[in-house]
Amino acid sequence: MSAILDKLLKGQKVEWLPLNEIIVATQNIKWGNSDLSYKYIDLSSVDISTNKILNTVEINKFNAPSRAQKLVNTNDVIFATTRPTQMRLSVIPNELDGQIASTGYCILRANENLVLPKWIFYNLSTKTFKNFLEENESGAAYPAISDSKLKEFKIPTPSLDVQAKIVKILDAFTAL
Repeated sequence: MSAILDKLLKGQKVEWLPLNEIIVATQNIKWGNSDLSYKYIDLSSVDISTNKILNTVEINKFNAPSRAQKLVNTNDVIFATTRPTQMRLSVIPNELDGQIASTGYCILRANENLVLPKWIFYNLSTKTFKNFLEENESGAAYPAISDSKLKEFKIPTPSLDVQAKIVKILDAFTAL
């Protein structure tokens, strides 16, 4: 994916920005204030080969695992920070808007004035990002990377129009 992105960006004006400068803050659930049930996205919910969320379980404040904390919205990009080089990432679909993800995920909510959610997703799908993870993960038996370290990763940020064109090409390429 890195080589494809490089070719598609050739000749474009690009600024390299860390993720922490192109995302907006997310929130955790306050279980004491909630009487609702939620679909829970656990680490095993995301299929590594398709990047789709396949399995969720219904939870509420009485049966929620302690890691069930992160509220997600449509188009959030989630990335598993435990065993990060497995590249477990996905984009939250409409049907999981307002649901709960494990604290084992870093939630990346695009500042859509600067970057498209799928632009973040495709940049996290690159060999360059995997190399970054290998250089920055810690722990041997159960490697992990912190959310703050992950958010230091810099991605190219051309104009939104250029991002949209490239995302369209990559979506078509991925569909094939």
